[in-house]
Amino acid sequence: MIVLDKVEQAVFRTLLECVGKHKLDITLRVAGGWVRDKLLGLSSHDIDIAIDKMMGRRFVEEYLVRHLRAFGNATCADDGLPGGNNHPNHYGVIKSNPEKSKHLETATIMVHGVWVDFVNLRSEEYASDAESTVSLRSETSNSNSNSKSSTASRIPTKIAFGSPLQDANRRDITINALFYNLHTKQVEDWTGKGVEDLQSGTIRTPLDPLVTLMDDPLRLLRVIRFAARFKYSIVKELWEAMQSPLVADAFTLKVSRERVGIEVDKMLSSRLSVAEAMGYLCEGWVYQLLFPFLAGDFSPNDLYSQYMKHVHQYDSSRLAAYAVLCLPLRMIDSMSGRGKVRLNDSCVFKAMRDYLKLPSKDATAVAKVVLGVEPLLLADLSNPIEIGRAIRQIGEDWRLAVHLCDILHSGEKSKVLFAAVERFNLTFCYQMKPLIRGDELRDIFSLPNERISEYLDLVMDQQLQNPNVTRDDILLFLNRNTPN
Repeated sequence: MIVLDKVEQAVFRTLLECVGKHKLDITLRVAGGWVRDKLLGLSSHDIDIAIDKMMGRRFVEEYLVRHLRAFGNATCADDGLPGGNNHPNHYGVIKSNPEKSKHLETATIMVHGVWVDFVNLRSEEYASDAESTVSLRSETSNSNSNSKSSTASRIPTKIAFGSPLQDANRRDITINALFYNLHTKQVEDWTGKGVEDLQSGTIRTPLDPLVTLMDDPLRLLRVIRFAARFKYSIVKELWEAMQSPLVADAFTLKVSRERVGIEVDKMLSSRLSVAEAMGYLCEGWVYQLLFPFLAGDFSPNDLYSQYMKHVHQYDSSRLAAYAVLCLPLRMIDSMSGRGKVRLNDSCVFKAMRDYLKLPSKDATAVAKVVLGVEPLLLADLSNPIEIGRAIRQIGEDWRLAVHLCDILHSGEKSKVLFAAVERFNLTFCYQMKPLIRGDELRDIFSLPNERISEYLDLVMDQQLQNPNVTRDDILLFLNRNTPN
């Protein structure tokens, strides 16, 4: 049974009033994640409305906008909700793009302060669904199959209005294929498996798993995300289909890196399920999908067990998960023979920015941590200058890099590193500012501009070596130890 909160009651009542006042012969159903979460007792305002006989855009543009303008504020007042939360003039439309597995046009509008999406129930036609399933199965078992033609065969030739059953069968997994009928106030389980799988903790597809994955290969990552989030089990036939070379080829050809990045970021942003997500993402075949530039035999080995042993118990953050994922990539630059590589040119940075589509700020943070591990490992732990330089190169996330050292170094390297940092009072050395500015050094020592950074490094080294050093002490050192 689903219990509606006050906002949901107001939203659904307004939508039903719109249908009634315009005498529309349509049925409105909430689809997917909202139904799943409500049945699990979780709050959710991710409301997607599926309409049986009308495009979502038409319903919003021709009926709902007018209804909200005419009745929205009065309805809000009756509900004790602020009418200003309705913005009937502001709605958006996301175009369909079947080539990229975005099959439905979606209209979105705010109702009672909640963004609501509207689509139509869909039925997709292929050259022959039955023949296509058999073809996909035979091509999967044939190592010489033409993957490009196979991928194209799952692009629908026609998308039309469908029944609830047809729409449910085209969704990713059964627990996301449930509907809540606004008119009857009942949950509808057209696949016959959704509620049962929700109760048993099972992830399965409504149709043959290979067909479902080929419809939209991104579903591979969605399966992983929901399995990790709810700690559910993936059925054997789905797990096997996910590893199909045919699905891997389709994933590369059809799924944009932006969509990949969104799914991965959702997985790694939840501290409650990041460990489970990392278990899947560190699988060799999944890792290859995330970073397709790697050689075919590349494997992250026991990265997951190392993450759980050395990092997760200390740091379950999103940054820590990304850093561990990228740790094997640090060697690519050193093996390239290019010598020292700038951070923004590093493989780690480019993998984060170009393949997982992290913002540059986040990609930089990940790269600083991962590339900072090696200097920490090589630092002389009796030399505060070397330790301090390594920490300053990383910045405020240096502690994470120290924990990563344990993955690369047999033994408890982090313990001795933390002890050395504490002994030399370097915990916040990344925040240090030079006691003598660059322009002052230039004027005092008549330096050309190209030598200012060299002198600034010497100033900072003195501060790292002795936290109590004074400006005069540093000037005396520079006068004694630098050429005139």
